[in-house]
Amino acid sequence: MHHHRPIPCLLLYAALLWMMNCCCSAERTSLRGQGLGRSRPQHHSRYWKQSAINRKPNIVLILTDDQDVLLGSMSAMNKTKTVLGKFGANFVNAFVTTPMCCPSRSSILTGQYVHNHHVYSNVDHCGSNEWVNGPELQTFAKYLKDADYRTGYFGKYLNNYNGTYIPPGWTEWVGLVQNSKYYNYTLCRNGQLNQHGFNYYRDYLPDLIANDSLTFFKMSKRTYPDNPVAMVMSFPSPHGPEDGAPQYLDMFEGNHLHRTETWNFRENNDKHWLLRYPHPLTEREMTFTDILQQKRLISLLSVDDAIAKLCGVLDAVGELENTYIIFTSDHGYHLGQYGLPKGKSLPYDFDIRVPFYMRGPKIPPNIEVPNIVLNIDLAPTILDIAGVDVPPIMDGVSIMKLFNLSNYRVTGKNKKRKWRYTGAEPWRSSFLVERTRSPEDLERMYKRLFHIRKEKEDRLREQCRDTPELQLPCKPFQDKACMEDEITGVLKIKKCRRPPKIRCHCVRRSETPAPSSKAKGRRFKLRDRPSTQAALTRDEKRQQRDFIREHVSQANPPFRFMRSKRESEIIEDEDLFFIDDALLQNELLNDPKCQVYRNDTVMCDNEIFESRKAWVNHRKLIAARVRLLRKHLDDLKEIKVFLKDTKPPVSEKSEIEIEIVPEEPYKKDKPEKVCTCDNIDGVISEAQARELERLGDIYLENKGEFVLEVPSSDRGSRSARSVPAFGEFVEDDIQDEISVIPADTLSRKQRKFQNKQDCHVEGMKCTSHDNDHWRVKPFWTLGHLCLCLNSVNNSYRCLRSINETHDFLYCEFITDFLEYFDMTEDPHQKVNAITEITDDHRKFMRDELQTLKYCTGASNCTAAYKSNMPRKTVLRT
Repeated sequence: MHHHRPIPCLLLYAALLWMMNCCCSAERTSLRGQGLGRSRPQHHSRYWKQSAINRKPNIVLILTDDQDVLLGSMSAMNKTKTVLGKFGANFVNAFVTTPMCCPSRSSILTGQYVHNHHVYSNVDHCGSNEWVNGPELQTFAKYLKDADYRTGYFGKYLNNYNGTYIPPGWTEWVGLVQNSKYYNYTLCRNGQLNQHGFNYYRDYLPDLIANDSLTFFKMSKRTYPDNPVAMVMSFPSPHGPEDGAPQYLDMFEGNHLHRTETWNFRENNDKHWLLRYPHPLTEREMTFTDILQQKRLISLLSVDDAIAKLCGVLDAVGELENTYIIFTSDHGYHLGQYGLPKGKSLPYDFDIRVPFYMRGPKIPPNIEVPNIVLNIDLAPTILDIAGVDVPPIMDGVSIMKLFNLSNYRVTGKNKKRKWRYTGAEPWRSSFLVERTRSPEDLERMYKRLFHIRKEKEDRLREQCRDTPELQLPCKPFQDKACMEDEITGVLKIKKCRRPPKIRCHCVRRSETPAPSSKAKGRRFKLRDRPSTQAALTRDEKRQQRDFIREHVSQANPPFRFMRSKRESEIIEDEDLFFIDDALLQNELLNDPKCQVYRNDTVMCDNEIFESRKAWVNHRKLIAARVRLLRKHLDDLKEIKVFLKDTKPPVSEKSEIEIEIVPEEPYKKDKPEKVCTCDNIDGVISEAQARELERLGDIYLENKGEFVLEVPSSDRGSRSARSVPAFGEFVEDDIQDEISVIPADTLSRKQRKFQNKQDCHVEGMKCTSHDNDHWRVKPFWTLGHLCLCLNSVNNSYRCLRSINETHDFLYCEFITDFLEYFDMTEDPHQKVNAITEITDDHRKFMRDELQTLKYCTGASNCTAAYKSNMPRKTVLRT
């Protein structure tokens, strides 16, 4: 009898249904990973509905260093524009409040303006005890860790981070010690310092950041599946030294996207001092900007790969649809704009605009958001996503309220979907851009620049006018003089540079002083006696008389103290004054005919004074010996310098032979010192003065004044300056004036130090760039460049505003210089239109800026738009 077995059949049927359900679920997950089949955003408890599975979302913040948005950097990141831009939101008006690395990163971590977290520059308070014991204790990481998030930080932290501690709030810490590098760096890995070398597969920092962060994410989900993950991937790209991955080194050759409308723009006399100083870019500097643009784009390709890899891993572990990914930079960059070769720290759009992409569970795909978002909004946004209350000390606001279902509207086709915020709560239309200093430094600078400058200058000018010892030109033995600064024009007291030791004093032949003694005997001359003292003291005169009485009777022939008039008028042949130095190799140090005694008295044999010819010949002989000894002394000095530069290593015990390669003399002939005499037409050189001294027309002593003769063709020219001009390449013909040792004999470290010493312009912050700067292709091979990137008084506070009717930048510099750019009429910021606006509009902007530069908290630091205000005054706080 056949018995039915319903239970096994039911089990088999249930297994088949379970397998079909798994296949469909896997297909839906795959489609979600590709950005397909997105559902409309749902309402949370705050801005969207809570999902059924009740999981907190993961958060990934991706930071780059020095990445621009106006010079075409996103052209190298097509994968990022696909996985984040096509499937998320692109914020087209994203800015930073301070275009400097350390201040901006501090604002990202704390959500505060610089005037509240007090990290004013890459030096002031960057990683200091004030930062460690203050704002660092209130970063978003601490709040996330308290909310059961597993937090991780990977890559660059702050410029001056020394690796001796782990900042609070981070579960996993892999922080870069000091500033951005790609090779040869040190990492602090959870408190342990790890040194990395120059191997691409083991040490290339962008790849290491990607691998370590993804490993942390997967291990966290495997070990703690119920805890959400929040991590920061902080890449060094495209910051210097701009080392790219080896597989991309030949890409982007000839890319000129950085050559915008203001590239090498020369009409900058209406702008502040830093932009008025540069010369137009030279051919070498133009080539430098092109190569630097290529290297920057190459370095971003590794970041692009890392972002695509991140999305792939998140999709593989099923977390992509539950993860918010934010991509941005700490500030922008400029390459040749306004004639500045490279740099940042300026308040203009190319330095403060940054890329900003965001994708997440409830963000509409493929939209462009025109609202202003700032770096200070990142911390409040991250806390809002995590469901943590935003502390009132943060100056930014969460951008998640922009995506409330009732607060936005998407219009247009799928390819060009535009987003518009329609919420009742107003969004900001203005913000503060500040690059300032500590209050103490500002107070000192204001006093120096304004309150006491005029009084001090008046006192200094009066002192210089009434004090002969401070007047130009510098006289012998004068230490200081009043001089105007070459750049700023401010009167200062500076040291006299290298006062000449030998001076010339012109006398007429008839005015030659005759010896006072009528006795016959040898000629006496006292050397280096100050002009204010008598020729001989009383004791010296008595000793002289006793000496003459003792020896005058023994002289044969008798001494001659005076020459006859006929002898003094003898004109010798000029050939007698030029003899070969080779004849003077013997007895260089000893003169058998003249001796110098301890009291600086010179005594010579009587035969020297028998005739004019004998006197001239012996004098010429002594001068030739002096020249030859000086030549030997110079040679010994060169040998000493050479031995110092070719010092063997300490560990080398064996004798090292150094091959000396003969080369052309390195020193350039310097302009000769010249004298001007009443009885001689024109000017004469020092050598000619010595010849005329022998003839009795002039005599040399520590009096008078030399004039440094400069060829008329070099006066005022760029190559005749003692320091290279702004961003100027140091030509070979003037390199000799600023360097003594040939560059070929220096090591890489010595050349770097020497170039740093040579690259100095008062009032500017300059850096050197030479052939050794880049160690990864493409290389720089055109020699040394002196690039002045910033100035000591480049401190400002600016008001940047964008709304339906306005798009402008208003700046107040520390020197009271004002700038105003109206981007509705001048989108490239070429013309400073401060003189074209009304006084009411200027007063309104000044009041608005005054309110923002001391604000604290989001409610006080958000300038909102009011549409019913008249034009040019449509903003209020």
